[in-house]
Amino acid sequence: MKWKTVRLFSVTFVLSLAILLSFGAIILLLPQHSGEAAAVESTASYYPRQDDNLSVLAIGKEDGENNAHFFTLLRFDAEKGRLTLTGLPPDTEISIGTKTETLNRHYQQGGGSSAVRAVRQALRVSVDRYAVFDEDDLLVLADTLGGVEYQLEQDMVNSQTSLCQGLQTLDGARFRDAILFDENFELDLSLTKALIEQKMLSLTSEAADALFEKMTGLLDTNLSYYDYAGRKDALQAWAAKKDNVQIFLLSGAYDPDSGMYLPDQTSVEEYRTQIYGLES
Repeated sequence: MKWKTVRLFSVTFVLSLAILLSFGAIILLLPQHSGEAAAVESTASYYPRQDDNLSVLAIGKEDGENNAHFFTLLRFDAEKGRLTLTGLPPDTEISIGTKTETLNRHYQQGGGSSAVRAVRQALRVSVDRYAVFDEDDLLVLADTLGGVEYQLEQDMVNSQTSLCQGLQTLDGARFRDAILFDENFELDLSLTKALIEQKMLSLTSEAADALFEKMTGLLDTNLSYYDYAGRKDALQAWAAKKDNVQIFLLSGAYDPDSGMYLPDQTSVEEYRTQIYGLES
């Protein structure tokens, strides 16, 4: 089964799903086992630091292929208590020196580190880490967390999916099938929210540690355990806030001659100033 083929603005919602799931163990760490009072005290004593900010480029690729279907930049801002998701189409035109390629071609030629370098060039912002994942990684995560209970509003039936209307327990494969079945992408975010609320927010610190290690062991990533452990207080403070996740849509258009996607530079400047606090 392949990932959905989607338009630019719909891509961002699929990206948000994949990011929140794949990095949920990092950004939703709430050490419940020590008691609510301890958690509140830890959050209250945390003072936001610029060094705790982190940007991760997530790359979703086809199973068994060196072909990326989407890219998203995940910006964790500890100082503002905010997580921002921004999608970039694989056909985005990016020039490095005299070489002009699509973002996907940069990835194909040099892997995650090359894609990071290309996004830095395109947006003129810092990108610290990358993580490459495929559909199977999403399945493993959902299975590891034990699935999610969800009220399906309609039957989902096609040649690859058979889910009935009503309350369902969606394990890894069924969770994946429901996501890939939905063409409007509204269900994707709703399922993600349900999984986070039912499973991730109740993780103990030890369980979150184990999940992080398991997922980073599966992924092609340069995220380290230090990246995670050194931000536990920052992530806990972030998770305690409301409205702490946002999506920034970069506008742009496809060049009719080259077929490459050209980001609108006004939109890029808005992204740099609003999300990174950089001057134009």
